[in-house]
Amino acid sequence: MFNLTNSRPYELTDIEYIGKRNIFTLFFEGLQTGTVYNVLAKDAITNLVLMRTTYRTLPGQNAEELRMAVGGDIGIEKDASKLISYLTTFDPDVVLIGGDNAYDDGMNTCFYSWDDMYELF
Repeated sequence: MFNLTNSRPYELTDIEYIGKRNIFTLFFEGLQTGTVYNVLAKDAITNLVLMRTTYRTLPGQNAEELRMAVGGDIGIEKDASKLISYLTTFDPDVVLIGGDNAYDDGMNTCFYSWDDMYELF
C-alpha cells in the first residue's frame, strides 16, 4: 500500500470556473512486472473516494510479446467509441495516442471534451 498523504495537487487556472481541475502526479516504485494494481484516490480530509481504477504493469523483459496499439485523431464521436471497444478485445499492454484527441480547439470553455475522450477508455 502506498501512502500519498504528502502529495500536492497542481491546480489548472486557465479554464473556466465550472471546469476546475487539479492534476496529481505520482511516482510508484517497487512495482512487480505483469501485475494488476488497484488504485484508489481519496480526499485526505473527508476520506471521500475521488477516483478508483486498475492498472497493469508491463510484462517482464523475458515476455514473449508486448501488445501495443498506436493511433491518433480519435475524437469523441460514436466511431471513436466503437474503435476503443474493438481495441480492448486485443488487451494491449500499451496504448499510444498521437494528436487530435479531444478537439477542444484551444478554447477554455471546451474542457469537457477531454473528459469525454478519457471516458472512452
